[in-house]
Amino acid sequence: MSECGVSSIWASGQVQPRHQRTGYHPDSMPHPPKMWPHIAAEAIARYSKPGQIVLDPMCGIGTTLVEAIRLGRDTVGIDCEPRWARIAAANVRRALSDAPKRCGQVFRGDATDLVATLRGRAVIPVDMVLTSPPYGAFAHGNPTKGTVPVVNRHHRYAQPWQRHRHQLATTSTSRLQAGLVAMFSGCQTVLRPGGYVVVTARPYTEAGILVDFPSQVIRCAIAAGL
Repeated sequence: MSECGVSSIWASGQVQPRHQRTGYHPDSMPHPPKMWPHIAAEAIARYSKPGQIVLDPMCGIGTTLVEAIRLGRDTVGIDCEPRWARIAAANVRRALSDAPKRCGQVFRGDATDLVATLRGRAVIPVDMVLTSPPYGAFAHGNPTKGTVPVVNRHHRYAQPWQRHRHQLATTSTSRLQAGLVAMFSGCQTVLRPGGYVVVTARPYTEAGILVDFPSQVIRCAIAAGL
């Protein structure tokens, strides 16, 4: 991972991701694009201090939340899908059992309306935002061209009939980008002056063409005023 303006490498892939997830609820594994715990821990250690509040507005199974609690931070997570919000809450409870002086909260809600979701429910402003946005419909199990079928497993956030209406992981590129701008705008509102927003993202391929998703994320953040 490289930092803006600084060339650096974070040593976060020396252990396979499933082995990084020690102590997590076993139902965590089916979530499609889970953040690597070692990446989350490195970001939290670099850009926040013990006792501060870390927010993940698209928390999934709660990797950010667990690693923040383990590093002595308080944390707040939001996810629109009930399945993942429940598992995130279970992971937070597990982490808090070893850190009883810390606080962790998980809410179901819409990350694109962050201020309304957090109003009256969590302590704001927060000191840091750490999240990994969804990659849109193209990166989660779309069939590929060719004669050999691809069998996908654990590639859905939710079944189509269960999907939250604000789910950005299965939508068009334009709607995903608009949702990210709205999410980043909310982050700017709930973040203390001088706080950090850290986003993990990677390129992906669509119809054999490499998509520079990290640059799209950066443009969305700039459009939101970050």
